[in-house]
Amino acid sequence: STYSKTVSAGQTAAFEELTPGSYAVVVKGSNDKNVVVYYGTASATVEAGKVSSVKVELQDLLGKLTVDFSGADRAGDGMSFTVEVKSSNGISLSKPIVAGSSVSFEKLIPDTYGVTVKGSDDGKVVYLGTASAVVEVGQTSSVTVQLQNQFGELAVDFSGVDVDSNAKNFTVELHGARGYIYTTTVPSGQIALFERLIPDTYSIEVDGRDEQGKIMLHGTNSVDVAAGKPIAVTVELQPQFGSLS
Repeated sequence: STYSKTVSAGQTAAFEELTPGSYAVVVKGSNDKNVVVYYGTASATVEAGKVSSVKVELQDLLGKLTVDFSGADRAGDGMSFTVEVKSSNGISLSKPIVAGSSVSFEKLIPDTYGVTVKGSDDGKVVYLGTASAVVEVGQTSSVTVQLQNQFGELAVDFSGVDVDSNAKNFTVELHGARGYIYTTTVPSGQIALFERLIPDTYSIEVDGRDEQGKIMLHGTNSVDVAAGKPIAVTVELQPQFGSLS
């Protein structure tokens, strides 16, 4: 015969009027989602007219996972990071994480988990990395996620700038093959730096203007921008006017 009772932690389960004999005792502890998180077995002998007792040693059926990350050395102060762990059946948990630290997920059901770390700034995911980790019964697993910069970086400088051109400011425009447009203006002698560019093939147009905004110099070039790879390109400028004496 099988007998069962449900009790709270710290309570004792008492069974009366049992037929004398040997019994296998199984104890299961479930969480609020009805997942068995503790399990233990023992054996007990019941004799007529006597009160027998048995203590069952429970084993933690869950595991723990600690996550940290690397590869975001250039992250600014406005960057926030989050960690998500997802089980094979799609159950996910997430926590914030600070660069240089780690976070732990406790009481995880043993499984292989996908781990994703995102670094975001102003709603844009700048850094992203994934890994997998195996969580085992009663064990603490750890994983380091290598992050990759999802954007590129481009430095544009100029050649052919004549001191007599009167060009004081330079407007640099990038036109991506997929429609992305970036623009900036720098004074003469300064490099135009574009950070967090969406990877693409860009055409570059540079106009050197005088103090009245008149285009004195113009040049073009093109470049392929890849994620996580700084690149530099030089644009050869040509004068837009001639002189006659």
